[in-house]
Amino acid sequence: MNARRNQPPGSSVKVSLIDGQHPSALRCQKPATHWNIYIDETGSVFDDTAQDLIEPHQVGRVVALIVPSGSELPPVHGFHAAGSSPEEVDQVLQQS
Repeated sequence: MNARRNQPPGSSVKVSLIDGQHPSALRCQKPATHWNIYIDETGSVFDDTAQDLIEPHQVGRVVALIVPSGSELPPVHGFHAAGSSPEEVDQVLQQS
């Protein structure tokens, strides 16, 4: 298998770093008393040593979205990144 095939495509999302940090990074957020944590996973193989031997859609990834209570997120109406193209994911991320 070609190891390059397992690499995710590049993103076109435009981000301006603040003091070298992504503005959405947890350490850049204002303190909050309560947080909502949303966790999602995709793929089926979470062993780093096997990732060169499997298909890209099998690579296991876990993503956590941490939002301070009281924050409003823009609606995405049925969007799910696992079933979307990289371009569609970038479009949704650019809106936030």
